[in-house]
Amino acid sequence: MDFKSDLLDVQANTGDLELCAELLKKIANWSVSESSDDRETVADLFYATLRAIQWAENECIIERFYKDTFAAFDNINLIAKYGKDSSSLVLIDFLNELYQRRDSLKSKIELQNDELLVLLSDLEPIKYIFKICDDDGNRYFPVNKLLGNIILDPSFINTKIEPYHINLIQLAVEMYRATCEEPTEQFEELINTCNLKFIKYLDGTCIRVDTTDMCNFRNNQVMVFYNVKSKKVLIRHEDEAYFLGATVEGKVEAEYNVHHMPIGHFVELNVEGTAIDYSDAIKESPKEFLRLLYEKNCKNVLIEKMIIRTPEGSFEPLNPFCSKDKWVVKGQINGRDGKVCLPSRFMDCIEEGRLQLFSEGNNRSVINRISLGLCMILLEKKRISIDYLFDDLNDNDWIQNSIIKNWASKSDSVSDAIEFVLAKYISDLDYCTKNENIMTIEFDKGRIRDSLPFSFDLKWVYDALDLPAEPSIFLGTITEEDEDLFYIDFSPIANKSLAKTNSKDITYISSTDVVLLEGTKFEDFYVDGESLYFVHKDEKWYSSSDLQNLYKLISLIEFSNSRMLNYELSTLVHENAFETIKSAMMLHQKELADISIKKLDVKSLIIIRLVNNLLLNGIDSSKWEYYYNLFAKQQILSFEGIEHDKYFSTHEKGVLVVPKDRVQEDAVLRKVYENYIRVNAERDVDWWFSGDELSENNDEFYINGSRIEKIRFLFDNTEHGTATIRAIATKLGKVDEWIRFEQKRKGQSEERLRQIIEKQSANQQFKCNGTLDNM
Repeated sequence: MDFKSDLLDVQANTGDLELCAELLKKIANWSVSESSDDRETVADLFYATLRAIQWAENECIIERFYKDTFAAFDNINLIAKYGKDSSSLVLIDFLNELYQRRDSLKSKIELQNDELLVLLSDLEPIKYIFKICDDDGNRYFPVNKLLGNIILDPSFINTKIEPYHINLIQLAVEMYRATCEEPTEQFEELINTCNLKFIKYLDGTCIRVDTTDMCNFRNNQVMVFYNVKSKKVLIRHEDEAYFLGATVEGKVEAEYNVHHMPIGHFVELNVEGTAIDYSDAIKESPKEFLRLLYEKNCKNVLIEKMIIRTPEGSFEPLNPFCSKDKWVVKGQINGRDGKVCLPSRFMDCIEEGRLQLFSEGNNRSVINRISLGLCMILLEKKRISIDYLFDDLNDNDWIQNSIIKNWASKSDSVSDAIEFVLAKYISDLDYCTKNENIMTIEFDKGRIRDSLPFSFDLKWVYDALDLPAEPSIFLGTITEEDEDLFYIDFSPIANKSLAKTNSKDITYISSTDVVLLEGTKFEDFYVDGESLYFVHKDEKWYSSSDLQNLYKLISLIEFSNSRMLNYELSTLVHENAFETIKSAMMLHQKELADISIKKLDVKSLIIIRLVNNLLLNGIDSSKWEYYYNLFAKQQILSFEGIEHDKYFSTHEKGVLVVPKDRVQEDAVLRKVYENYIRVNAERDVDWWFSGDELSENNDEFYINGSRIEKIRFLFDNTEHGTATIRAIATKLGKVDEWIRFEQKRKGQSEERLRQIIEKQSANQQFKCNGTLDNM
């Protein structure tokens, strides 16, 4: 028996319940004595199968597997006695202990801490097994009694609460509830005596707001429990000081161990609003999300349901004390382990979410947006009011430029702020300024770009730095003439690419022509052979040691602006035009979604791709109409509902279906199959032609064992019909007839037409005795 292949199958096909039923029967019939070397693989297979069944969640469906599950266990219950080499064998040994002692669990089952931790992580995903009963209604695996005994042990919580205590209590309470039993009076007494009020939130109807491995508790010593129905949240921390100084209404209470020593503190609060995930908050209102992070100083909100959307539409943290958390914890979707980072590295945690695009005000252009990531980069560097950031947006410029200007003008040092943001802009958009062919550049998902390739308005920069209104920054090479005299040679090649000027060409100047700004020393500035930047304004020359990098960045922006998208184009990309393009792009949604769209709305993803496509194709306002018509005049076919067409929904024997191209080469056919046919089929049956299933017997042809009675040609779109006629002629061997038809229609030479048909024939999918004339 190939159990390793079975294990891979069940892990890859979690929802295949028929497979689970087959595997349980296979395990029940396995001969343990004949192949004991497979015991670890069988244990893993048993556990994986139970997980796949539990995944169904529907109790009525799960109940159908009770009998087969116990039969499989009954056959392998002793395989762990030879040695517990894996967590699955530890689990089976534990289940066997429960089964053997099911009549009385008063005798203690010894569990080492490491075994206990393994079990706690493995029991919850297969918890349905604890509900299986014998004919008299007695449970085969009464884990609730065992857990109750462990929890009631006076030494259970001796000094402080550990993660495994929480897992044990949660599992115990859940098992009591699941088996229609109430916790014992002693168990309730333990809760009341120790004031462990959080236990009331572990009944399965509430949410423990943490990662599966309790990453927030282990790193920040904080636990958050949320009762959705009663709209209450309980926040627990070991240190009472965690709750001090916050302006929230709530009494701080203490917990105690069995020795009546304080082991923790908690606050219970009312919640006004709805708990949502951070990815939903980013999509719904990036501006409010920024306010939550940078005005309310709440960054530890990346765990599911850690943000409250208030009735007014603002965002509040579910844990109002989270600004005191040392670590930001991020929950992994469908993952067990959480990810931690310092608040200063917060942007690394949200990853693709920073690409969310948005706009404010009455902006009518769809592409005139700014990314959440760029706003965060600015606020990480210097926090200003969110209202200031979005104040007085310029309707005649990219919103990206307006927000950068607002941020820089509120910074302590405007020149430092400008240098920072220009460096960020150049770094993000380096692919626009490279001399190589832009069309060959590969975009790396690992390096997310926050800036969009929009032309940068430098007018306010010139004004802020007291530079001329026209770009007049030149790169010159220093040459020493004597001790106090230097010449600056302006290279025509360098300055042609780095700056432009309306004045006459300037070849060189002397150091006596240059005014050095305050803080720049003559002897440090002029070094023979150095290349430096100089500003030409009002017939005078200026320079500064401190501003060299800033001058360079401005020059690079002046040059790169010629490659960026101009604002005039944005006014043409209105909502109706965008929807036309979007409808065509959505036909390729799966291919477009090469990043996680769970954190990013589809509209943002499409705008990012559209903007870069406009850039790479050199589209400006004069070319927009031609570009847009490429989409507007195309026939857009989604093939939605094709699975209900009789030719696709009905399986006909003896019918040979021949598509225009092989499925490996035909993207349209492949998508129709994947999106509509396969997902609606009970079994994955090839409904297109494959040469492997074609056979010949007594001059008759068969497909999948059935005699071919009919050939059906499959085309995605016939349009003028030229390609369709040529393909059919090729398939049926009617080459001469097609050539005569084309000669009469187009007047092309026979030689040219035969070249075309030979190319078509090279891609034929079937060929029996040269042609199919006799079919």
